[in-house]
Amino acid sequence: MTKRAFVFDFDGVIIDNEKSWEEAKKHMYLRLYGRDIAQKLQKTSGLDIEAINKLAQEYGSTISLQKLFNEFEIQAQTIYQESPITSGLEDLILLLQEEKYLIGVVSASPRSWIDIVLDRVKWSGLINEIISLYDRKELAHKPAPDGYTEIMKLFAVQPSKTIVVEDSNAGIISAKSAGAYVVGFQQNLPDAYELSGADEYAFNTSDLKSLVSEFGIT
Repeated sequence: MTKRAFVFDFDGVIIDNEKSWEEAKKHMYLRLYGRDIAQKLQKTSGLDIEAINKLAQEYGSTISLQKLFNEFEIQAQTIYQESPITSGLEDLILLLQEEKYLIGVVSASPRSWIDIVLDRVKWSGLINEIISLYDRKELAHKPAPDGYTEIMKLFAVQPSKTIVVEDSNAGIISAKSAGAYVVGFQQNLPDAYELSGADEYAFNTSDLKSLVSEFGIT
């Protein structure tokens, strides 16, 4: 039987936390950087912490990467404990298991943050592989394809047999560059954020379920 894989981005896909992060970052940036730099950092969805730090330094910040990470760490404890799991996700995971997909996660978030969420759900044991790009320093962050290329290698599955669900344009570029079939996920997007470049778009998990049965059979 042909192997098929279904790989999730994490923030904004498995957990509905993008709006919470946007609000938290707005106040964090203002406190850390002041109004001028904070205004220039308004659109950082899909960027990892190192990329945000680099961008802030280009705008004149002297805040260290460690200081910025510590601030994110404080916010993360609340956000990952309290943000809702994406509606309908459990049914999707169970369908993927029934259809014998390999299930993976590729995220820029630290594994410790991911585990806060997975400890809240019953189906975490059904996920076959998790790659944290924050912890895997040898892998370049999105929009580079490294994370998705790595998980397909671990699964020994062809890119043409891999669905990736992403909610950021950097993530879409990453997965497309790895050769996967990419679905832009719109259910939990921050206000006014527009996805582009995906093979198709899904408004919710019901739309994702409709893809599962027939994908990659031929």
